[in-house]
Amino acid sequence: MGAKKFFLIGILIVMLTAIPLTLYLLQKQQETRSHASPSTILEFTPDSNPGAPIQKNAGDQFDLHVQMDPGTNQVDYTLLVIDYDPTKFTTAGAGFVPNNSAFPAQLTPVRYQAGKVTAELGIGAGSTNVIQSLTEVGVLTLKAIAANTPAANGDITFDGGTLVYTAGAADAANTNVLSTSHPAFITVAATPTTPTPTLSPTVAPTGTPGPTTPVQAPVCTSLNADRTAAGSAPFSIALTATGNDPVGTISKVTFDFGDGPIHDVTSGGGIGTKVASVQVSHTYNNAGTYRATAYLTNDRGVLSSTTTCNLTVTVSAPGAGTIIPTQPVAVATATPIASPTATPIPTQVIAIASPTPILRSGPGDLFIGIGAIGGILSIIGAALFFVL
Repeated sequence: MGAKKFFLIGILIVMLTAIPLTLYLLQKQQETRSHASPSTILEFTPDSNPGAPIQKNAGDQFDLHVQMDPGTNQVDYTLLVIDYDPTKFTTAGAGFVPNNSAFPAQLTPVRYQAGKVTAELGIGAGSTNVIQSLTEVGVLTLKAIAANTPAANGDITFDGGTLVYTAGAADAANTNVLSTSHPAFITVAATPTTPTPTLSPTVAPTGTPGPTTPVQAPVCTSLNADRTAAGSAPFSIALTATGNDPVGTISKVTFDFGDGPIHDVTSGGGIGTKVASVQVSHTYNNAGTYRATAYLTNDRGVLSSTTTCNLTVTVSAPGAGTIIPTQPVAVATATPIASPTATPIPTQVIAIASPTPILRSGPGDLFIGIGAIGGILSIIGAALFFVL
């Protein structure tokens, strides 16, 4: 009986130790999960504000650097959604270029839509190089295409769909910790032009100053399609832009299809004269609603308004009756159209569905195991108590 008593006492000691230990670890788990308070900030550089906006001219190409300050968070994933006014700005050059040193895992290709750029970036599975200090996420290249006065809430902004997830170390895993985002404020002035010189009074045949030719912008009068501007992807359409210049000649007609590519036409269709009517064809490979725009440039470099020649193109998914913008569509690569004045932007696009975070095994697994062992030991101890 003595051995049985010692055995029973040992079982009771294990039970009395396991239960408080389980309660303690559960309390520590709750404390750990409370650490994921959002403190991450996203912003653009160079810095700007309503009182000190970035100064540009129509036609200027410029870079905005996307910066992430994680504060007290540890970041391993971000879904960037950047918005802009497509009537005032357009992506140019290489578009958005991620910082592959900080975010080596580009989870999906960068997506370009009219007025929107989406990029999904991560540090890679199993990587320990979490973002813990001020880090550049990538560089966005834009081109100013029309005069602009800074908007009250900013001109280049982070969309509400932007996400920043933690690494699950000091913070709870898969928690959106974006605290604040700062937009960019841009002032765009009309493109500087060289005024036409006036005749000198000493050389004018009549002895009086010659007439001064006013500097006027060309006028885009219409943008028409060869068919109803709606269909299923891939949807091909031909757009015709018509316009004139009241004083000089038209040197270029530019088409912004709204899904990324921009095409300049510098010959044919009346280019080089006062009146132009230019047609181009384009294929929309992805579902969505796009705003196609055309504008003219005259021989003095003056642009027409981008608000007069616009057309909404509606593209539904293959076989779908209505467009569901949030549904993912197949990856498609549009053939880049060479531009004599600008480098074509990336055209590979893919729809981004709401990200499904990868669940990580956290300390909760350990707590559940210890709790289960404690419960089993309690049952065994009670059974032995009654048997003995």
